[in-house]
Amino acid sequence: MKEASLQKIYSALGSRGLRIAALKTAELFGIHNLLVRMDTNNLCNLRCRMCPEAIVRRSKGFKPWIMKLDDFKRVAAGIFPYAHVLYLSCASEAFMTPGFARYVKVAASYKVPFISFATNGMLIDEETVATCIEHRISQVAVSANGARTETFEAISTGASFARLLENLTLIRNSKKAVESKLPEVRLNYTITKPNWREVLDFVDLAHEYGAGSVQFRPLTPFDNTRWSLKNQLDPEEERQVVGLLEEARRRSETYGIKFLGHGEFTGKGLRDKGSMIANCVYPWYYRYIDSRGMMKICPSRKPVGNLLEKSYVEIMRSEEVRSLKRDVLHRPETCRLICTPHVSSLAL
Repeated sequence: MKEASLQKIYSALGSRGLRIAALKTAELFGIHNLLVRMDTNNLCNLRCRMCPEAIVRRSKGFKPWIMKLDDFKRVAAGIFPYAHVLYLSCASEAFMTPGFARYVKVAASYKVPFISFATNGMLIDEETVATCIEHRISQVAVSANGARTETFEAISTGASFARLLENLTLIRNSKKAVESKLPEVRLNYTITKPNWREVLDFVDLAHEYGAGSVQFRPLTPFDNTRWSLKNQLDPEEERQVVGLLEEARRRSETYGIKFLGHGEFTGKGLRDKGSMIANCVYPWYYRYIDSRGMMKICPSRKPVGNLLEKSYVEIMRSEEVRSLKRDVLHRPETCRLICTPHVSSLAL
């Protein structure tokens, strides 16, 4: 089952109660039911202007960390058998982990239905591309916030547009050489003041370099870096972007590219939509693991345990997890105080 199929099934279950019941049933019968996001390091080679993690990495006291392969194997053995969707990067650059291809190979051995990782595209190497093709990794998601050299390099400090295109070509040609459709390349694009006029050019670029899907995301009013606050779209720009995205959707269809839109591209709409607290079921399906093995079951709350110290089953049976779930179900006022108002691109 593909990621999109899971989303459709989940969305069809209208109430939170039905969704939780479905997730519990899947767990009971040993069906892959988790969305697992994982970072094998806490590093990045770029300093993208809208990225809050770039600020963290420059802060006093920041300690670089890379998960050892043996530790990765221990974590994988505990949680990957439960995963339906697995992302091998979340807040950091996947290729900052030396020998990342070996981590991909380990993940593939668990036969998770959908495996992906995100990258800024600068450090993609032949070994990892070959590994992804050999083990039929579902997707490589490349963040590219500009369709022209000057725009792309101004937003992603330290990046090279030429290198991006070179590495996209590497993936395209490597797949073509062995007649493989996998991994699909998805190009991600966060819409900002400097780049909104290049939306259609970005679709053309995706077609030229063999992408299977494009995803457009708004620079939300919750991306609170100084640069982000200055570069959110104004109401007139939002109006024009809505029209451009409709044309981008049509052009994508012409090219045979999947168009993944956010569904809401105005600041007011995002604020009104909020954090979806009333329908939240994150603790029943979402797991985030950082490079030290710490696991969260809610993006806005503290970790519930360390998978290098306790088993996944032991952590999930803990009173801390039970208490968190009770809070989410019965004390929405607590969630409103701590929840980062974020509209997930994965509508689970």
